Amino acid sequence: MNNEISDNDVTGNHWGILIGNFAGNSGNTIRNNRVRNNGRAGIAALGLATGNTIEGNDATGNALLNIAPSLLFDLFDAPPFDNTWRNNQGRANFASTSTLTGAQAAAVMAEAYGPGGCLSQARQ
Repeated sequence: MNNEISDNDVTGNHWGILIGNFAGNSGNTIRNNRVRNNGRAGIAALGLATGNTIEGNDATGNALLNIAPSLLFDLFDAPPFDNTWRNNQGRANFASTSTLTGAQAAAVMAEAYGPGGCLSQARQ
């Protein structure tokens, strides 16, 4: 909580920068990082990770494994979508205002929380 991750090169990992799915993981700032060639999303905020600010990062060229829930996205936010994303580079699963259409949100939820999903009860 209230951490800052800035000015790093993050390359060749399973996830790039992952803000985990647990209560209290909020108020973090992820800024000015270069996150590339990672198997899943370059920067991801999962589930209970809310109230974080992710800005000014270059996260292009990630999601090489194309695995749910992040699929081919460089920048990934899982419900409840309560994070601020500004001026980042990369393919995102959300609009610039961090909102999804109902169908997009339903697809993300089904992949993340469904059987075998990274946020399913069986995996937590």
